[in-house]
Amino acid sequence: DFAEDHVWCCNRNLSDITFRDCRVRGVRGPMLIYSNAAEPTTFTLENVEIEAKEGCEDAVFLKSRDCARIVLHGVTLKGFNSPRIVMVGQGEIDIQSCNTEFYVEKENG
Repeated sequence: DFAEDHVWCCNRNLSDITFRDCRVRGVRGPMLIYSNAAEPTTFTLENVEIEAKEGCEDAVFLKSRDCARIVLHGVTLKGFNSPRIVMVGQGEIDIQSCNTEFYVEKENG
């Protein structure tokens, strides 16, 4: 886990992180989106293709802490078995037009 006082941008969390119209290959582990509960981040993947590295098919896809919102629109996954999203603390999730079903686990933080 990251320290709560991690400096992102001018001593503040980024309010929005968006990846759009791109391809990611060779993923070995989860995307980590950690936010400060007082200034939560929105994380968006839109029209993104993501491929797992061989041997990493069962890795957690995404783990978040205190994100305002996770948006997955038009996400295409390749090579993932039962992709999991682990959400710790607050946050909403919006999934539309993806090629797979995501398994969302919510944990109190």
